[in-house]
Amino acid sequence: MRFTPQDERQLHRFALADREYILEEIVLQAFKVHLFMEDSDELSVDANFFDLGLTSLQLTEVKQQLERRLGCEVDTTFLFNNPTISHLLEHLDEVITRTAGGHSA
Repeated sequence: MRFTPQDERQLHRFALADREYILEEIVLQAFKVHLFMEDSDELSVDANFFDLGLTSLQLTEVKQQLERRLGCEVDTTFLFNNPTISHLLEHLDEVITRTAGGHSA
């Protein structure tokens, strides 16, 4: 499923299940690119970023890519203290719903 940039920046308008699905697809895609994985490769949302071989620089690049695509800020401290995709997904959902697509709620 493909999402438009407008969809990605207005995820707060989607129902929870749809928002979670879209977020997971976007985040997994970003990590797979930086881990040199194919789209068809399996990537566990519970795996530790660093155990997967991601460097701090690559993680920072993923963070910046997600911020651009989603139009929200990803807390760097949270990212390094909770280094799994599942934790990142929960954090992003909270940020997106709290900021309502980049505008104060």
